Amino acid sequence: MDIIQDASRTPGMQAVTNSIAEPARRRWLSLTAYIEQTYSAKPQIAYSRCSAKPGWNVKYKKSGKALCTLYPEPESFTALIVTGPGDMEKYALMRPLFSDETNALFDSAPLFNNTKWLMIGVSGDDALDDIKRLLQLKTGR
Repeated sequence: MDIIQDASRTPGMQAVTNSIAEPARRRWLSLTAYIEQTYSAKPQIAYSRCSAKPGWNVKYKKSGKALCTLYPEPESFTALIVTGPGDMEKYALMRPLFSDETNALFDSAPLFNNTKWLMIGVSGDDALDDIKRLLQLKTGR
């Protein structure tokens, strides 16, 4: 059974990382190192039974607030970033810096309790750069 789907055994961070094939693993390592170094955030491995992305995921928080959740996949990974009202105003100002794919995702994401939940599939470096920008937007760093 895939370790990401096996709810009976909590994988370590190394096992989660190893479950992702190259070149996505390189992007995963780049993003997790960026989050841990920039925000002094520690990874929290959790199991989700959510029908959208079931399996083990990695959550990052800063001062008790969610930065993002990363969902490993065999050939890539997805990042969930929730933007609030203030973040959306900042996004509008920074919009030209984001890729066309992220702008389309942002535009199509429905409002939910005054937030937008962005599920960004990381299939290339543009998505990785956009995730880092979104984290900077959320944190002011």
